[in-house]
Amino acid sequence: MAAFQICLQVWMTSSLLSDGLAIAGQAIIACAFAEKDYEKAKVVVARVLQIKKSNFKHAMNDITVLDITKQ
Repeated sequence: MAAFQICLQVWMTSSLLSDGLAIAGQAIIACAFAEKDYEKAKVVVARVLQIKKSNFKHAMNDITVLDITKQ
């Protein structure tokens, strides 16, 4: 039961951090578009997608670890 709770807390933390990143990215992109600074918007989009992709890789590794612990 304790292992489940730890995994749940790690999952929730990474999920909330990911949501925070998405919200911050949307705000920065909206400001960049309002200022007609399209280059800044492109840079922000590329960086957010890069971070999201990295988080997705870590999440897949976590799922693999969970599968191993079930056996």
